Amino acid sequence: MTNIFTKHPDSVGESYLIHGAKAVGYSVQMLFASICCIVHAVFPFVFQSTASNIARKVCMDVDQRLKQR
Repeated sequence: MTNIFTKHPDSVGESYLIHGAKAVGYSVQMLFASICCIVHAVFPFVFQSTASNIARKVCMDVDQRLKQR
């Protein structure tokens, strides 16, 4: 029987804990980017490129991890 908790992490060459930690890390970064967007919406002179920089960083990291497989 396949373990539903480890099937996907195994398929990308990671343990359950490593995969979960990376996902939580991305989540925290995107949450911060979201807060920056809300602040920027009200105060356009604040966080002018913060959210887009975070988004690019997360995307580049995901792409790099996919290439390593």
